[in-house]
Amino acid sequence: MEEEKKVSFFKRIKIAIFNLENYKIFVNERFSKAIKYIFSLIAIVTIILSISTTISFRQRFDKLVSYLETSFPEFVYENEELNVNENVNAYDEEYEAKLIVDTGDVTDEQLENYKEEASEGYYSLILLKDKAIYTIAGYEYQATYSDFFNSLGIESFSKAEIFENYLNDDGIVKVTIVMFIYAIIYLFVSNILVIIEDILIIAIFGWICSKICKVALDFVNNCKLAAYSVTLSLILSTVYSIVNTFTNFQIKYFSLMYMIIAYIYIIAAIMIIKSDPNRTVGQEVPVGLSNEKNNEEIKDEKLEDKKDKEEEQKEKNQATKEKKNRGKKKSKEDNKKELEGDSLPNGE
Repeated sequence: MEEEKKVSFFKRIKIAIFNLENYKIFVNERFSKAIKYIFSLIAIVTIILSISTTISFRQRFDKLVSYLETSFPEFVYENEELNVNENVNAYDEEYEAKLIVDTGDVTDEQLENYKEEASEGYYSLILLKDKAIYTIAGYEYQATYSDFFNSLGIESFSKAEIFENYLNDDGIVKVTIVMFIYAIIYLFVSNILVIIEDILIIAIFGWICSKICKVALDFVNNCKLAAYSVTLSLILSTVYSIVNTFTNFQIKYFSLMYMIIAYIYIIAAIMIIKSDPNRTVGQEVPVGLSNEKNNEEIKDEKLEDKKDKEEEQKEKNQATKEKKNRGKKKSKEDNKKELEGDSLPNGE
């Protein structure tokens, strides 16, 4: 097999987006290089998204801390129960967050009413005497204070102690770091699972297209193409996620557009491979074999063929010219003999 050329990571991104005619370079490489590329791209995307997620979290957390310090009533947690001086019913339009606090004796009917009110927000938190109920996008979760605080070794605290021991500058920095680490782990794992699934779907689509187009690309080679075909989609998805995080801007069919772009890239790559100048009509294109030639070699071969044809034509012309010259010389000799024969005396 011919020696693989070293292509830097960022040059691969450029080729994947702008130079589809060079996708054959990727097909001729080992499958491990495609895996290394997509994992590196996912790692970079994960770091970027983790930073934006952490910044967004920090903004919301700072707003929450400010609200607790200035507007939230005094409270005390002891004997596994939370006691707040007065009930709270608040809604934040910017973050679509609902907060309900009632640490008295809440009946089942009151609790159902609170849950119905809480459904107004994308995020909601209901603080009761012995437990907290929180919802995110309609999914409800419950946790008792005793289970949560006992696991942390905390038996009691007040509002003043919370700010003194936990929500000071050092505490906020620690929370931010923990959030960043959590975001990296969560996003990296989820991105790997989602993107690998997308690559497999695109590779199956590419394999079907290559069969229809009579391009000899097996499933592994289609996986290589798919890994690079998702590059632009992944970059656009990252930009969209960042914009959505800070502005709540949404594109209704973005996930569909994400896949369509990748499909277009892999189809275009297959069609470019099909249009190989060395390919004869009806012949399948043997991609990824040891005799595969890049564009430079093809151009060199064309020049060599052209030179050979020119040399062959020159030789033919020279042979024709020499033949004509020999014919003319022979004709002159024959004419000369005839003239000499006519000039002899009659007696001879």
